[in-house]
Amino acid sequence: MTPIPTLNVRLSVSPTCSVRPATTDDALAIVEMALRFLRETPYGALLGDGNPLVIGAVLSTLLAQGIVLVAERAGIPVGFIAALAMQHPISGRMYGDEVAWWVEPEARNGRAGVMLLTALEEWARQEGLSLLKMVAPAESQVGTFLHRRGYDAVETAYQKRLEPDGRIHVDGAARRRAARRRPAG
Repeated sequence: MTPIPTLNVRLSVSPTCSVRPATTDDALAIVEMALRFLRETPYGALLGDGNPLVIGAVLSTLLAQGIVLVAERAGIPVGFIAALAMQHPISGRMYGDEVAWWVEPEARNGRAGVMLLTALEEWARQEGLSLLKMVAPAESQVGTFLHRRGYDAVETAYQKRLEPDGRIHVDGAARRRAARRRPAG
């Protein structure tokens, strides 16, 4: 078990859940949760099924250069959150940038997500970061939750899948919107 060497995040514990820094021993569980995220969210349609080797390599980088926290119940990982401390490209100030946040659907009726975010915020404070940037799916309960926690919606990210042959990929919802805008006749 290899712990993150410079981490001083206070562990969070509730009667049913605890949050702790991830170790290399958590890699398989985190990769499996990341793959489930891709299978069960709209991101999978855009990003594909995911490559466990690539996810594992990113996880190794995060363990070495960022923070990965794991929520567990009865010793079984049920969620994780990961972020990097980086220099803002405009202000030059150091800030935290969320890379991933996932709680297994079966564990969402508890406090795992809240505990993960609280521990990440504590890490960011200890690192002296001026800002923590979180990402939420468009029009999601996650965005509402973050707003209630004091996060401001600053911008919206748009992603477009680029086809190798130059075709424009348009999903069903975009096709329907475009059809409504076409003049009749």
